[in-house]
Parts: sequence; C-alpha cells; structure tokens
Amino acid sequence: MEGGGETTDGVKGFGLRKRRRAGSDDRGRPEGSMRDKCRRENITELYTKLRSMIPSMCPKAPRAEILQEASLYIRFLEEERARLEMLKMSSAQVTANSSSISVTLSESNLAVFAITSSIRRNLVTDIISVFGQHRAEILAANIVAQAGWTSMTVTAAVNDVADGAIEKIKQDILMV
Repeated sequence: MEGGGETTDGVKGFGLRKRRRAGSDDRGRPEGSMRDKCRRENITELYTKLRSMIPSMCPKAPRAEILQEASLYIRFLEEERARLEMLKMSSAQVTANSSSISVTLSESNLAVFAITSSIRRNLVTDIISVFGQHRAEILAANIVAQAGWTSMTVTAAVNDVADGAIEKIKQDILMV
C-alpha cells in the first residue's frame, strides 16, 4: 500500500501521519496558500490603518466604504491645501505691501508719527521727504529695522494742523 492516509484503524495507511507533500506547510497546505494568507493579513492591517486615518470612520465599516471615504477625505485635504496656499500667498502680498501709521497730537502743533512698514529700498528717505513736502519740521526720529520690517517714530512740528496737514502726511506716507 502506497501513500497512506491519516487513520488510526490501520485499514487505509501505514501510520498515523500523512506524508508531507513537497511545497507545503506544517498543516499540509500548499506554500501558495501561506503566501495568500500573509497577503490577506497584510491587506487587513493596511485597511485598519487607513480606517484609523479617516475622521469619524466607523470601526466596523466595510472595505468599500473605507475606500470611498478615504477618496473623499484625500480630495478634501487637497482642496484645503490649495486654499491654505492661496491664503498664504495673499497674506504675503498684503504683508509685503502693508504699512501702518498712527499719530499722536499734542496741544501745540507737535505730532508723533509711529510708522511700520516692510523694508524696502529708500523707504526712510521717502518718508522724510513727505514731511519736507508738507513743511513739517522733524525734531526727532527713531528707526528700527528687524525681521523684514521697519519701525519708525517721527516727532515733528506740523504747520497747518487745522487744515488737515496731519491727515495729508499720513496719506502720503501710506502711498510711499
């Protein structure tokens, strides 16, 4: 009798164990099915990871729903990234072109101008020339340049305060 099966009554085979086929595992399964099992376990693990990355995803969701929700979430993230990049670009443009100015006026014709602007060539010279155009005498000026910004405080005696000279100076400085 050749081959033999797994029986204990001795009728069909010689021993209690089956012979192992070439290319099989300990349980007699073909090696290909072991590879398939590993592949299936890997896929299950990857689906579990994907499910955990999607907000508000049900832990028992079927694979088709996981893939659909993942696709929608990726699309949402791409749109959000594009929106944030546009916001960043517009913010950079506003920052590059933005200036602010505040003025404190004393009882006489003295005014203190606090000016903040992004650093650029000839900025201080242009601001000082605005005061000259409006015949305002600069009594003191402090300038600080740091991290791409210029802060300038100018104390000036302004003529024609009643005629709105301070507002005109502010407007001209903002146009510089």
